[in-house]
Amino acid sequence: MTSQEVFVCDTHPLVWFLTDNPKLSLTAAESLKRAQAGDAIAYVPTIVLSEFLSLATRDRVPWERLFEFLLRLGGTQGFSFADLDLEVFSRMMYIVMASPQPRPDLELHDLSILATALLLSAKLITRDRKLR
Repeated sequence: MTSQEVFVCDTHPLVWFLTDNPKLSLTAAESLKRAQAGDAIAYVPTIVLSEFLSLATRDRVPWERLFEFLLRLGGTQGFSFADLDLEVFSRMMYIVMASPQPRPDLELHDLSILATALLLSAKLITRDRKLR
């Protein structure tokens, strides 16, 4: 049995996937479709859910999409939550301390997403060049 490909999803690609936005790259769309079909695993960091909520409160994403996603996530084997726990936080600290710059040019939510991807040895689905 072959192992499934593992991804960690940043906020914009997930929102674009759920809203059928043409800004989503074909590669990201295929990865998320594979996860939706259960042929890959896409981890959604809890911080991404918080960003999704922030977008909804500013009317940048319809509330229904957030509710639909949460309901759909519960019934889909290919999507899973990744908590911001002490292990992720420790990896965040390592990234900051190992950086050649005193303060890496990453916001905390991006740092959390990157740390999650590194911990899971997963590919990162993002449009953010700093994260790539």
